[in-house]
Amino acid sequence: MMRLRWSVPTIGLLAILLLASGAAAQEEDLKDPTCAEDPDQMGCEGSTGDHPPCPTNLAGYAPETGGVFMSYQLNSFSDVKIYRSVDGGEMEEIAYKEFPTPRFIDHDTEPGKTYTYGVTAVGMHQYDENVTAEGESPMCGTIEVTTVPFFPSAMTAVLVSGIAVVGYVAMRRK
Repeated sequence: MMRLRWSVPTIGLLAILLLASGAAAQEEDLKDPTCAEDPDQMGCEGSTGDHPPCPTNLAGYAPETGGVFMSYQLNSFSDVKIYRSVDGGEMEEIAYKEFPTPRFIDHDTEPGKTYTYGVTAVGMHQYDENVTAEGESPMCGTIEVTTVPFFPSAMTAVLVSGIAVVGYVAMRRK
């Protein structure tokens, strides 16, 4: 007579429990971290879903060649509106960037001025096959950039001329 024996390996049961708890943790990780800052954006629990998620990681700098270079990370397939204020003035829309452009260069700047930039997410965003949102998010954070002051070219020429003369005297041969 053949005997069948059932056994449930404890390691297998432990692996199933760990996988189940890992899946729950992974689902939690998929939630948008910007929900804490803006709970009405689409995809957040209890949200009205009336606008797409904000771009994040807004950064900018003013190169010596002039203007301001700005970048941001897109969190959806939405377009972006870029706003600017000059020396603490009112924010005005200066650009509309279509997806997937995560950067902007502002050439309309003056040397030595401080500019504040902000972005919003706009347009339609498909969260899943059943839910979409249209509209514009609130301002998604701001950055402040001061452009490089202008130095007169005469000052630069004198400095360059002085170096050239010193270099010529030091390099002279007989």
